[in-house]
Amino acid sequence: MDLLSNLFNCIWQTKEQREFNAKIRAYGLTTVLNHFLEEIHESISSKEMAIKFILQELDFANQENTLEQEFITSSGFHPLEYENTLLRFKENEQELWKTQKIFDTVLKNMQNEEEATNTSITIIEGIMSKWEIGKYAPSREENEEKAIEEELRREEIETLATHEPLDKPIIEELEEPIKPKIIQYDSQRVNALMEEYSDIIGDIITGKTNEKEEERIKEFKEHISKASLEGESDHAIVLSCFYEHEEPYNKTLPIPATEMNGASLNFLQSILKGFEQQGFSEVFLDYAEENKEKYQELINYAK
Repeated sequence: MDLLSNLFNCIWQTKEQREFNAKIRAYGLTTVLNHFLEEIHESISSKEMAIKFILQELDFANQENTLEQEFITSSGFHPLEYENTLLRFKENEQELWKTQKIFDTVLKNMQNEEEATNTSITIIEGIMSKWEIGKYAPSREENEEKAIEEELRREEIETLATHEPLDKPIIEELEEPIKPKIIQYDSQRVNALMEEYSDIIGDIITGKTNEKEEERIKEFKEHISKASLEGESDHAIVLSCFYEHEEPYNKTLPIPATEMNGASLNFLQSILKGFEQQGFSEVFLDYAEENKEKYQELINYAK
């Protein structure tokens, strides 16, 4: 019976599937997938496009249950980022389709659902790792340590280039290295806080009064204000626009929309789309008026 099933399976395969399976037999699945992954990397023009592609894949997987929920939640992206992204990014639709076409070509040639799922995960993980996004995004502390090391090497080279007498140890001429700033609220911690307080985030965004959770809302706002000042979390920077800040945070927060990076703007677009029916807090409406040019641009993209 198995032999007969395999025979029918071979007959029903398309020419493309037969060629794909021939490559797997000749080179192995890992080699073939690496080849397609390279094609996918070449089709992605920037980190922004990589983020948008991954967000759309997570949105599809979440809606259709094509990937395990554990994998989606551990991706490093919050649900507010990827929800409804299949309906957004219209301005990049043609460019994203180049990557999507290669991705779909690989999946439709898989033999079964389990193989397709594992392949999807392999490709998504590969893209996130290559572009250092999601859970593979380097922390700010790591970036600062690298910058300090490079600066020290540059100073040492410049010192040696002066050809000064060696009666003084060169090591004494180097300035004491600056200790990297300790980050208390990196992106992973903020994501964990958003999960913990997920039931009240909507109240903050819409400005809804929730007396039962007043203390927790206050705690969450305090966390987000501190995280926004550190500047490590793109999510915190956006959420800080929806409520009034206590001293001393009110002196510098929220930051203007024109100073937000691409990841923050994408997250803000997600919120604008997700909460357009419920409405937004008075604080955010004032913020939108102060940043009306950038806000209107985001509204247009979110539609």
